Amino acid sequence: MQIKRVDIQSNDFKSLTLNDSVFLSFEWIMLFDNHQFYTINDNDDTIIGGFVVQTKRVLGQEIIQNLPYTPNISLFFNNKSKNFANNKSNEKHLISLLSGNFKSNLISKFAFPVGFNDLQPFIWDNYKVIPNYTYRIDLNQELSSISAKMSPQRRNELKKAEKDGVVVKRNYDNNLVLEIINKTFDRKKLKVSSRIINKILFEFANNENSFSFIAYKDELPIAATFCIHDQNTVYYLLGGYDNFNKHQSAGALCVWNSIQLSKELNKKIFDFEGSMLKPVERYFRDFGGDLVAYYTVNKASFLIEIVLKMFKRAYF
Repeated sequence: MQIKRVDIQSNDFKSLTLNDSVFLSFEWIMLFDNHQFYTINDNDDTIIGGFVVQTKRVLGQEIIQNLPYTPNISLFFNNKSKNFANNKSNEKHLISLLSGNFKSNLISKFAFPVGFNDLQPFIWDNYKVIPNYTYRIDLNQELSSISAKMSPQRRNELKKAEKDGVVVKRNYDNNLVLEIINKTFDRKKLKVSSRIINKILFEFANNENSFSFIAYKDELPIAATFCIHDQNTVYYLLGGYDNFNKHQSAGALCVWNSIQLSKELNKKIFDFEGSMLKPVERYFRDFGGDLVAYYTVNKASFLIEIVLKMFKRAYF
């Protein structure tokens, strides 16, 4: 088994059909600068997996990380063995190769997809392996079952929003989404790349890979959700509300409409795409999804790690 860096303009990438993740699509990866796509090849050079990362330089230091707005490195791996123990050994070997591949980088901070739990080789190579969490809703349930798992407070808020005249409509104008999202970022004083947000909304998004909802009160747009999806999973990527024309549950009503549409589209999972901030975790928890762990691996040279501990203690 070996890892090979591949140009996504090459036939190796274009012929790749082992994975249907929206985050591994050509259109998504091309949104971002300094992307690096790697294939995982077996001994006869057949491609059996792959993943994508981004490199960037900060204060002269090279950093390996997930692509922006991407929950993990989108690692996939077609494990061919039919024997349970051999499967585990193959996966351990793959993780060892990945750890060794990035060992020379000064700073590494990236996440693995849900389901990749055996990251011991990274621990052995002195990485910090840290659990993170997201909430996921199983869309194979009836809508009534999904609603029943919500907190009573959330269900009451949704009913109140509708009673108060909040109307949610599927949106086809991402300028409205951008307007509301920007107000949310400004209110929270979040530093985001407007260039990347614009690329996602206006270069990537189409009716085949994404959808959005807008909540209106007295015909004014007051809240929005924006989701992207692949064959199986819908990811809640962006959301926000207008602080000057708001209703407490307008955003939640947009999320509920997004969940309903996801089920209508025959998706299997609605993923809240990360739930690590305390107030955000509570908000997502009330929708009744399952708390699911995934892992980040983080490493820096000794002196850099001492500095990073002052700002990123949770990771270094």
